[in-house]
Amino acid sequence: MADFIHIDRDRLYTDLQYRFEYVAGFIGFDEKDRQLIRDSAPIVEPLIPKIVDAFYEKIFSYDAVKVFMTKPMSGIEDNSETMETIRLDSSPILYRKMMLKKYFNRILTADWDTAHIRYLDWVARIHPLSPVEGASIGVNYVHVNSMIGYLAGLFTDVLTRINEWDEETKCNTVIAFNKFFYVQADLFSRYYVKEGVAEIEKEAIEEAKKQEMEEIRQRVGTESHPVLMTFALIGLVLGSVTARILYK
Repeated sequence: MADFIHIDRDRLYTDLQYRFEYVAGFIGFDEKDRQLIRDSAPIVEPLIPKIVDAFYEKIFSYDAVKVFMTKPMSGIEDNSETMETIRLDSSPILYRKMMLKKYFNRILTADWDTAHIRYLDWVARIHPLSPVEGASIGVNYVHVNSMIGYLAGLFTDVLTRINEWDEETKCNTVIAFNKFFYVQADLFSRYYVKEGVAEIEKEAIEEAKKQEMEEIRQRVGTESHPVLMTFALIGLVLGSVTARILYK
């Protein structure tokens, strides 16, 4: 029997790169899959507009999802459209289509470095309603999950119709794209599923304390003001103890 792979549970909720590597490793989304996606770019990129159009037609067929197209969004200066007036060729929709096309084009050329993982995480972060994110859209998770599933189905349908590939390449490319959608779906879940919230909050507290400690060192100096530094350290320790009690 193979040895278990140990996973640090807390890091799954506090370390984005670690979480990505775990999910990607578990589902087998490896460099071979990423290269297949990159290799597909010359053929798939011209098909992106068709996929995006079909996606928005689907959105417009459900009022519960279409209504979010009338909400404010960063980059749209004037969105005075209503459910009755908004159309597939309205300015807000054309802008959203453009952004989705850019997103898919980035997927087709991605190096899958830390910067790209952060970009995928940003895409997920702006969708739930958040007082922190000024550009948040406020889409409910049930709709996000449905839309990701529909996009995965669209890609599967389009990819299986490509005649330039042999059957093995076609099959492996479809699998690679489906794995990608699972990775993106997990990043969305970070901002909707409450699991792990305590770990994230504790991480934020510890990070804030580190920054506070560094500021104290810079302002006070450990050698010239030892007494003041002692009081500062006591304050941080008491704060840490209080935080631990609250999160038990």
